[in-house]
Amino acid sequence: MAVLICTAILGSAAEIADAAPSRAMIKNRVRSAISALKTPTTALSVHWPAHRLRPTMISGLSFLAKGATLASRATAFLRANTDLLATGLGDLSLLDQRSTHTRRVLRYRQTYRGLPVIGTMVTVTFDQSGKIHALHQRTAAVNLATIAPKAKGRAAVIATFAALRVSPAATLLSQSATTLAVLVEGAPRLIHVVTLPYTVDPRGRRHFVDATDGRYLGHRPGVILEGVRR
Repeated sequence: MAVLICTAILGSAAEIADAAPSRAMIKNRVRSAISALKTPTTALSVHWPAHRLRPTMISGLSFLAKGATLASRATAFLRANTDLLATGLGDLSLLDQRSTHTRRVLRYRQTYRGLPVIGTMVTVTFDQSGKIHALHQRTAAVNLATIAPKAKGRAAVIATFAALRVSPAATLLSQSATTLAVLVEGAPRLIHVVTLPYTVDPRGRRHFVDATDGRYLGHRPGVILEGVRR
């Protein structure tokens, strides 16, 4: 019989009040997810923040998925447990595979109509025997009216230079790069991710500009954008 250890992170008073009517539903979804996994493990650890509709982590699994490769096994597992994700399997793309002495981890990036969704990630962790040990996920439901930006890439670069109080010389503008993406902090929105030359920003930060109204939204470290549509 599986044992569930559930960790909850409480939000603000308003969030708790709003979430109260749905607590029973959340518990039922947790039970359904565990039942669907059909693992023979004796203990599972489930991390489910109170303000989220789905758990962000389930570990202690011992799930043997079918497939010749780790990627195919992970795909089979995710397909069988789509209720754990806020997006469809078709919106996930394999980012990389990493190994330690005891674990092998496949990382997936969420996309929306070909664009990266910033702030989301899915990882499937395998143990030494090739069984799935854990799922970590932070996915989001995205539904934008359009992915055509009203504010163009050049305007986004100029807005970024202005925010940093740097004069945008023509050579620096030409050396800057922009990538369309979706930001899911709050309501999902279309953004330009701006990368400036190292002579201007030696830390290599990714700068966010709203692709609708052209507002500079700030910067983030560690945003992975390799291999996305530009």
